[in-house]
Amino acid sequence: MSDQVLSSSAEVPEVPERFDPATMQGEVIQAEHLARYRWALPIALGRRVLDAGCGTAYGSMLQAEAGAEVIGVDRALEVLDSVRAEMPDTVVLEEGDVTSLPYEDGRFDLVVCFEVIEHLDDPSRALDEFRRVLSPEGILAVSSPNRDVYPPGNPHHIHEFTPPELEEELSRRFAFVKLDRQHTWITSGVLDDARYCIGDDGDLGAGLSIHKLEGDEPGAELYTVALAGQRELPGTAPIFELAAPVELRKWDDLWHEQAKLLFEHEQAFADNAAYQGQLKGEIQELRAQLTRAEAELARMPALDAQLSELVQVNDGLVALNDELAQRQVAYQELADRYTVVIESTSWKLTRPLRRVVAFARKLTS
Repeated sequence: MSDQVLSSSAEVPEVPERFDPATMQGEVIQAEHLARYRWALPIALGRRVLDAGCGTAYGSMLQAEAGAEVIGVDRALEVLDSVRAEMPDTVVLEEGDVTSLPYEDGRFDLVVCFEVIEHLDDPSRALDEFRRVLSPEGILAVSSPNRDVYPPGNPHHIHEFTPPELEEELSRRFAFVKLDRQHTWITSGVLDDARYCIGDDGDLGAGLSIHKLEGDEPGAELYTVALAGQRELPGTAPIFELAAPVELRKWDDLWHEQAKLLFEHEQAFADNAAYQGQLKGEIQELRAQLTRAEAELARMPALDAQLSELVQVNDGLVALNDELAQRQVAYQELADRYTVVIESTSWKLTRPLRRVVAFARKLTS
């Protein structure tokens, strides 16, 4: 387990899991991480320190330079191996899990655990382990992003504590708890040439005058840092770390890039809504056509019956037509025979006789 990245980076794809001083030099993320360790450095002098979730162990080196004997523990062995050669003799790096520490009870005078517990499936187990390995006079220095303020979306964070949640968890294990608030501000300074040229983690020295233009309420901080112990806790001094000026331009460019992406997404959603409206109309028309087709199908049995009746009638008409044709042939044959008879010579010669016969029938009737 290791330290985490700048809050704003939670909006950026492919968020790195840990702070790497070699690749994040001068960025706000470096200022945030260094500020936490330097805030705790006055407590480290002469103490046995456990740097829990030390990552690249930059904090372990700071504590060693402040006069502490430090064990840095992290489960990323390949990360520890990559920086082990850079460590002074007073820093020992060991592979381990902060939820199951391989150390005896009361081993350490100070446990620092910055930007680690939000990564854990069970942060309560880690807090129990920190209490176990601390001496009765020992102090825990711990931090977490404030879920109410920290931008959502960091894929490596499982549970970010709000300030009240962090205070409650610590109070269950320690008699004394003190919360401090860490936030990131834009700063403008006026320096003489000597201080203006200081860099590479240089200390600007005493005598600085710092003014804050806007007030904030507890709970509005980006990160909550806390001390906890079984004895009265020492006081802590305010500390500021100044990032490189180019960082502002970087985040300004990022903001405009994200604004452009949001606009494009809104346009895509609008186009999709229009298409969905058109598609809805087409679906409604198809449903109407389907309803009409279903109604026509419902009429099919009746139409089939009518068709059967019409077939029967047609068959009858065909039979009658055949019979009529046969009768017409027979009639024509009779007509032809009648014509032959009446036009024959015998028919004409017997016409007077037929008239006498007809007259005689009238007389006898």
